Amino acid sequence: MMTTIIARKTLFMKTSYTVTGPASAPWLTLSHPIGSDKKIWDGLTTRLAQHYQVLAYDVRGHGQSPMVEGAASMDALADDCIALWDALGITQSAFVGLSLGGCIGLALASKVPNRVRALTIACSRLEMDEAAEKMWRDRANLVLAQGMNGIVEATLERWLTEAWRQAHPQQVLAIKTTLAGTSPSGFAYCAQALAQGQPLSRLGKLQMPVQIMAGTDDKAVPTQFLKAYAQQAAGSHWHELPGSHLLPIENEEMFAQALLQFLAQVQP
Repeated sequence: MMTTIIARKTLFMKTSYTVTGPASAPWLTLSHPIGSDKKIWDGLTTRLAQHYQVLAYDVRGHGQSPMVEGAASMDALADDCIALWDALGITQSAFVGLSLGGCIGLALASKVPNRVRALTIACSRLEMDEAAEKMWRDRANLVLAQGMNGIVEATLERWLTEAWRQAHPQQVLAIKTTLAGTSPSGFAYCAQALAQGQPLSRLGKLQMPVQIMAGTDDKAVPTQFLKAYAQQAAGSHWHELPGSHLLPIENEEMFAQALLQFLAQVQP
């Protein structure tokens, strides 16, 4: 486990992160869903670190990264990643974001396109209609008022198929423990950022290689949304894989294969 102190303007924060893989390899950054943390990438990192220097970090208010107060926005969460890159001397990195992480990735690629070598967006809802915005604001208010326990079971049902939950009780328990242990203020901050959504015009302006991945059994972000995003991002690589919202957990092998094939094609 490694941590760094990051100074950004007048804001100081400590971001928890891990780096795995050979120091001479290209950088690959992994960003997790809301209510999760960097440990969600542990299985995949073993595969990726054979080819890349893998940076996995905890989003503010998640895992071991403390909450930092401020106006909630996806651009602010992207700034956190930029500050971490600066602190580690990372000039360029591929970026893989799952759910919330994919939303952060789009904001990041829009803000510093020269630093994002390639972008993978997996199981992410990028834009929000009125109903989705209300859903996220309601969840933010709920956890602030009652804590995390009120959303845990329903979230797990959206995140993982029933068959997988039944077959992998220990892994489900670990995911549930992380979700229940997430800081309510950190969850609420990210929920408010998600509620704002992002203009899909950002996708059309991206110049770096883009990969969009969806899970066929994803109840949180149905495949139709991701297909539409793939059409918005010219020349994007589209992958629809068997699995649920936590696609790299439920279908680690196929997720890793699709990701490594994409990166091998687009990275020098």
